Amino acid sequence: MKKFIYICVIILFFILGILTTNILLNKKINVEELKKSLVYIESINDDETINATGFVYKKDKNYDYILTCFHVVNNNDYIYVYNQNKEKIKGEIYSFDENKDIAIIKVENKLNLKKMKIGNSDKLEVSDEIYVLSNPIDFTYFGTLSKGVISSLNRKINVEEKNINTIQIDSNITLGSSGGALINKKGEVVGIVFMMEYDVHGISFAIPINDILNIIEK
Repeated sequence: MKKFIYICVIILFFILGILTTNILLNKKINVEELKKSLVYIESINDDETINATGFVYKKDKNYDYILTCFHVVNNNDYIYVYNQNKEKIKGEIYSFDENKDIAIIKVENKLNLKKMKIGNSDKLEVSDEIYVLSNPIDFTYFGTLSKGVISSLNRKINVEEKNINTIQIDSNITLGSSGGALINKKGEVVGIVFMMEYDVHGISFAIPINDILNIIEK
C-alpha cells in the first residue's frame, strides 16, 4: 500500500511539473505593464529633431534614469521625454559612453514611470524567442512590439571605427527604434536596440544589457 501511495505521489509531482512548465512557456509578456517603463525621446538641435526610444532602468526618490543610445542624444540642445500618455518633461544627459553608444538621461520623476525588470543577457542562446518594444517612426507608434529570435551572439559590429559587441536579431525595427528594449520571454530587458542593416530585411542589432551594466558600474 505504501509503495502504491509513493508511486502515486511521484506521478502527481510529475504531472504538476509538466503543467507548470507549460504554463510558464505559454505565458505572455504583459505589454501594457512594460509600456509604463517606456519613453519616447525627442532630441533637438538647430538642424534636426531626432526621435528615439528609451526605458527606465533605475529610479530613486527624485529622479528616473533612462537608458538609450548615445547617437540619438549626441550634439543636442534640448532633450524631451514623453510617457505613453504624451506627458513630457525636459531631460538631461546624466552619463554616456560614446564608444559603446549608450547614454543615460535623467528626468524628474513626474511622469509616473516604472522601472523595467533587468534580465541576464549572458543566459541568451541562439534561437531564443525575443521581443523588441520601441517607438518606430514617431509617437504615433508608441510601444510597438516586434517579435523575433536571437540570430547570433557576440556579433562584433564596427560603427565609425568603434567595435561594439552585439546581439544579432531578426526583429523588424526602423528609425525611432534606437534605444528600444530587447525583452526575453520573462518580460525582462536583455539588451538595447541600436542599429539595423539598411536595405537588408531581418538583420538588426542590440547591445547586451550585461555589457551596459558593467560600463555603468564602472
